[in-house]
Amino acid sequence: MTTKIRNYTPHPITIRAPQGDLIVTPEPTPARSASTSTPGDALSVDGHEVFTSVTTFGALQGLPPPEPGIVLVCSAIVAEQAAREGRGDVYAPGTGPTDGAVRDDAGRIVAVTRLVRVAPRA
Repeated sequence: MTTKIRNYTPHPITIRAPQGDLIVTPEPTPARSASTSTPGDALSVDGHEVFTSVTTFGALQGLPPPEPGIVLVCSAIVAEQAAREGRGDVYAPGTGPTDGAVRDDAGRIVAVTRLVRVAPRA
C-alpha cells in the first residue's frame, strides 16, 4: 500500500528524497494546539527587565482522525500533543540539527530529508 501525506502546516513542505524532491502542499486549515499563557517571572538582563510567560498547550484543533495509509505532517507542538494522545500517524518536518534539514546560504530551511514522529512520553 502506498502512503499518502497530508500537510497540516501553513506552508508547503519540500521533502528531499533520493528519487528527487516531493513537495507537499498544505491543507486549507492548519492543525493547531490550543494554548493558554499566564504571566511568568521577569528576568533582569543587562539592566533590562524582560517579561516572560508560561504557555500550556492543550487540545488539538483541525487534526482529522486517523485514516489507514495516510500520515499527517504538522508542527512539532501538534505532533507532540498527538503522541501524548496515542496517535502514531502524526509527524513533523525533521528540522533539528541531526535530522538533515537542507538550508540555503542564509540558513533558511528549504527542504527536509525526513519526517519525525514524536515518541510518546512515559
